[in-house]
Amino acid sequence: MSKLKKKWTYLELFVEEFPEYRNLYDSMRLADEYGDIRTASTLAGQLREAMRAKGRLD
Repeated sequence: MSKLKKKWTYLELFVEEFPEYRNLYDSMRLADEYGDIRTASTLAGQLREAMRAKGRLD
């Protein structure tokens, strides 16, 4: 079972607002679905940094 799936909701909302991050988000989901948690976590971290840079994460 996906370890990051419960966190996808806020990331989905972010990529809806900033579609330039869609590829990064899709890559994170695929990595998570294939069980590559290290890559998925790294990509999720990059998305969180992007959210912080856009003022969407404190």
